[in-house]
Amino acid sequence: FSLSNSGNKSVNQGSSVTNSITATLSSGTAASVAFSASGLPTGATAIFLPTSCNPTCSTTITISTLSTTPAGTYTITVTGTGGGVTKTTSFTLTVQTATPSDTISVNANAPRGPMKTYVGFTPSHGYPYYHKRLTSSEQTRLRDANTKFIRIVPDQCLSSNTVEYLSTAEGVYNWAVLDGNVENAMNAMVSGGEIMVDIFVPPWLSDPAWRSSATTCSQLIEEHAPPTDYNKWQTYVRDIVNHLNNVKGYNIKYFQVLNEPNYGDSDVPSLAPNIYGKIYQYAAQGIKAADPSAKVVGGVMSNLDSPGWTQSFINFISANSVPLDVLDWHQYTRSPASIVNEATTARNLLNGAGYTSAEVMVSEWNWVCFSGCTRTVTANINAAAGYIAPMIYYLSEAGINEAMWYRIVGYWAGNPPATPDIFQLGGSPVWPQYNVFKMLGMMAAERVDATGLAMNPSGIGRGALASKDASKVTVLVWNYQDSGGAYANANLNINNLPAAFSGRNIRVERYLVDSTHSNVIFNPAKDELEMIENRIISPAGTVILPLTLSPNAVTLVVLTPVQTPSPFNFSLFNSGSKSVTQGSSVTNSITATLSSGT
Repeated sequence: FSLSNSGNKSVNQGSSVTNSITATLSSGTAASVAFSASGLPTGATAIFLPTSCNPTCSTTITISTLSTTPAGTYTITVTGTGGGVTKTTSFTLTVQTATPSDTISVNANAPRGPMKTYVGFTPSHGYPYYHKRLTSSEQTRLRDANTKFIRIVPDQCLSSNTVEYLSTAEGVYNWAVLDGNVENAMNAMVSGGEIMVDIFVPPWLSDPAWRSSATTCSQLIEEHAPPTDYNKWQTYVRDIVNHLNNVKGYNIKYFQVLNEPNYGDSDVPSLAPNIYGKIYQYAAQGIKAADPSAKVVGGVMSNLDSPGWTQSFINFISANSVPLDVLDWHQYTRSPASIVNEATTARNLLNGAGYTSAEVMVSEWNWVCFSGCTRTVTANINAAAGYIAPMIYYLSEAGINEAMWYRIVGYWAGNPPATPDIFQLGGSPVWPQYNVFKMLGMMAAERVDATGLAMNPSGIGRGALASKDASKVTVLVWNYQDSGGAYANANLNINNLPAAFSGRNIRVERYLVDSTHSNVIFNPAKDELEMIENRIISPAGTVILPLTLSPNAVTLVVLTPVQTPSPFNFSLFNSGSKSVTQGSSVTNSITATLSSGT
C-alpha cells in the first residue's frame, strides 16, 4: 500500500486542524493498517479517526494545539503499519500566532452577587421512561456536576407503559413510592440541593370524560384531567405535603401543579386557563394547609410566547385570592437571549395582578431542533453544548430564580435529538452538554464583572461569566454560533485578583468543550471533561491569556495561588551531659527537629 495526505496545513495557536490520510492498496490482500504521527510541536496532540483501516481507505488526523504551542513550521510525518509493511507520508504544519482582535476583561474586585449556575435537571429520564429513578452511577454523575435542583413526581415508571402510582384509591397511599423518588433525587445532588415535586390528579380521582387514550408511562402520569371532586383533590395534595414535610421531615420547598396545562395533543388534552386555575386553587390551598412555608408553583406552561393564557390564569387566581409563590414556564429555543424578554413579560403580568413578590422559574429549558430540523447528530450536540453557557448568562441577567435543564438521560440511538440529554443510560458515555454543566459546577461562589462581550440580540457570539472566592478565580468563556462557523479570538485579561494571590505564583488550569475536546461524538474515548492546560506562571497583577474558540466552544479558566514552600531548616538537640567509667560506654539521645519546609 501507499500513503498520501491532502496537503500542507495551518493552524492558530490554541486551535485544531484536520488532514485526510489515504491508504491505497497497491497489491496483495488488504491487511489492517494502524496510524501514528511524529514531528508534532510542543503541546500539540494528534488523534486518528479511525485509528486503523483496511486499504484502500481513509482516516482523518486532527491536530490540536495549545495557546502556548510555539509558532513555527513543522514537518508532520504520518506512519502506517500493517501486514509487515510500513509506509509514511508527510506534510507541513504551520502554527500561527493568534492575534486576538478583542479583549474580555474580568475585574475580580467588582462583585455582581451570588454566582447562579442553574445546575438543575428535570425529569430524570427521557422518552418513554420520563419518571424512572436514577441509577447509582447516574447519581454520581450529577453530584460530580454539583447538581443543586431536581424535579420529580409522586409516581414512577416501571416500564414504558407501567406506572407504580402513589395512590390508587381515596386515602390509600404507597408512601414508599414517593419516599423512594425523593431519596433517589437527594442522592443525586450536593448538600443543600432542592427538590420540586410536581403533583398530578391521580387516575382514581380524574374525570373520565377528560381522560385520553394515553398508553405510555409519562402520558399516564401527566394527563391533564380535572378531578371529579375538588375537595378530595385538595385533600390528596395536602396529604402529600404533610407526609413529605411533617411526617418525613424532607422539607421540600417547591410544589408544582400539573405540567404544561396549556399544551395539548391527541394523548394529553389541554386545559382552559379557568379550569387549570381551579385545579391550581384547590391544590394551593392543600399545600398551604399542610405547610404554610411551602412555595406553590403555578402556570408550568409550555411557553410564554403568547401571554393570553397566562394572563387569564393569573386573573382567575387573583380574583379568587389564591396564593402564587412561583410562576413557571418552559423555554425551548436556539436564541438564549429571548429569556430576558419573557422574564420581563412574566414579571409585568405578576406585578399587574399584585403578585409582586412571586418568583419566576423555568423548570424546563434546552436548545431545540424540532420538526423540519434536518441537522446531523454532530451539529445538534455541538450547538446544544455551546448554547448552555449563554443561556446560563441570560437566565442570570433576567433574574430567573430557578431553572432546570430538560433532560438528564435519553433513549435516542443515532437520530438527532430534538432536545439533547446530558448522558446515556447508566451515566456513560457523557455528552458534551454534561461537561459544560460540570464546568459550571466548578465555578466559584461570587460572581464578578466581565466586560468585552460580543453577542447579538439573539445571544449569538462571544460571552463570559466570571466568579471568585478567597482563593480562586474562575472564568467561563464561550463562542455560541448555533449553525454558524465563526471563530472567536480574544485576550482574556483578569485583574484585581484576591489577596491570597499577592506575591504568589499562579496556577492556570483550562478546560475545553468543543467539536474535538470533551466530545464523545468526535472520539468515543474522549467523552470526559478534558483539561488542556495546567501550568504555573509568575506573580502578576493582571493575568493575560490569549483564547481562540471554535464555533460553539466553551472553555473554563481556573486561577489559584500556588503556596510557596518554606525553605528546609532544622535544629539539633541532645539529652544533656553524660559520665562514663573508663572501659565502659554511655549513650546520649540526639534529636533533629524540623524548623521549616519539607
